[in-house]
Amino acid sequence: MRAAPLYSHISASDLQNAWAYAEAFPDEIEAAIKLNDYDGYI
Repeated sequence: MRAAPLYSHISASDLQNAWAYAEAFPDEIEAAIKLNDYDGYI
């Protein structure tokens, strides 16, 4: 399955911004993932 039809509302600029944020704030993202893990979601 291709992602494009499922996420057609997300632009290339949105993706670039998301990757830039992920590169700039990896510790914040990791902390959020761990918090979700702790809450029993994963």
